[in-house]
Amino acid sequence: MEEVFCVLESDWQDPLRCTNLEQGFRRAGVPFEEGARRRVAEAIVAGGRLSELLRWHPSAYVLTNDERLVARGVLRVLEPAAGSERSELIGHVAGLLKRPAEQIASALEALEWVGFLEGKGTTLRLSARSSEFLEGVGFYFHEVQAGAEWFNVNCFHDFVLLTSPSYRARRLRGPERRGDAPGMTPRMLQFLQEIAPENLVQRPYDRGRVSLRDACAECMQEIRLTVEDAELVGVQPAGAWHVRGGGCGVNNLFCSGACAERWTAARPFLGQVEGGPVAELWTGA
Repeated sequence: MEEVFCVLESDWQDPLRCTNLEQGFRRAGVPFEEGARRRVAEAIVAGGRLSELLRWHPSAYVLTNDERLVARGVLRVLEPAAGSERSELIGHVAGLLKRPAEQIASALEALEWVGFLEGKGTTLRLSARSSEFLEGVGFYFHEVQAGAEWFNVNCFHDFVLLTSPSYRARRLRGPERRGDAPGMTPRMLQFLQEIAPENLVQRPYDRGRVSLRDACAECMQEIRLTVEDAELVGVQPAGAWHVRGGGCGVNNLFCSGACAERWTAARPFLGQVEGGPVAELWTGA
């Protein structure tokens, strides 16, 4: 498994990347099997050089993106203090996400393994520490594909930093970080404080074809963007919208302005936010 550890160690030193285990296995050419995943995850969280590089909750790294999406579906249908029959929960989440029941069942097992859910008999409920999983980036994901590379970035706007030279220049002219830092963790804040703004983007993608797979932060609909030679050439759905509300966990992508409005209205603590059609981020000076 040393190949997997090497991929993860390299990526986790990059301030914009939070590559998960599935992506690390794939890039290392190692089959992603459940037993192997658990062994790698347990070795990382037990301590050592890689555990020091974890800036988010460990679930952001050990769960797949599809499992994290299922976790968001669970939060939508499961009452915090109530339990649900496993079969009923599978049916509700499968219907919400329009995914096969078998995929949901497998994801629920992973969510039990990491401690987000707890089971008793045939009943599942949120664990007493489920709120810990929502700190920082929570269950949001932003998956980048660039050639043979697959990795997650911390927030949607990190993808823009990687692929839009004009946006990168604007951000670096006035790097502002909110003092209250919603959507961040102490580890991430400390990590960023040690990095000069000009060193934030270590591996830009100004040439070639780069894609993003995301899910609306409000309704969970799939969103895909394609950038070629620093130009946004594909947006699905066409009305995709962005919100920059502070730290990584509140800088998200939405399938429409209406979804963005509902999401921000439910989070008054964000105060003033930036937002608009995603295409605007690849234009201007």
